[in-house]
Amino acid sequence: MTFSKAEREFLEKMSDSDRSYEDVFREYGRNYFNVLRHRIREKAQEMKKDLELFEKIKNSKAMEKAIPSSKIKESEKEDAQKALDELKQV
Repeated sequence: MTFSKAEREFLEKMSDSDRSYEDVFREYGRNYFNVLRHRIREKAQEMKKDLELFEKIKNSKAMEKAIPSSKIKESEKEDAQKALDELKQV
């Protein structure tokens, strides 16, 4: 059986006789959720950049000539606004 780096670190900390299982597990969990939180923030930033780029393209004059705003469906505008609002909350 092979262990991931995080699992190996957890097991090494568990072998430390000065610390209780609960302390090590609490620290491991805290680190794990910090990594997840960081990944979510990175993904949200990427999505925000993509959405800003989309907004720039959508509002450009070339796009206006290609697709008149009257032809853009209201539902698409609402969906884009909802996505923008969700990203602002993150």
